[in-house]
Amino acid sequence: MHWFTPRDVKKGDEVLFYTKSGITKTEEINGGKNKRYTLFWNLGNPVWNNTGDAAVLFEVKTWKTTKVVVN
Repeated sequence: MHWFTPRDVKKGDEVLFYTKSGITKTEEINGGKNKRYTLFWNLGNPVWNNTGDAAVLFEVKTWKTTKVVVN
């Protein structure tokens, strides 16, 4: 799991996420209407191996937790 630094991502923006090393950057696209966020985890080795890996991007304020009761 990897937590990003918070960003305001809007409809039409692009988020590119790499597990390799690199420098995070933000650039304008679509004539300045949107942004492209290029993000790096800096792991040194790639995680994605094309055998069914997936990434899920969600908005933290929509995250819901459930209290677990242990008997």
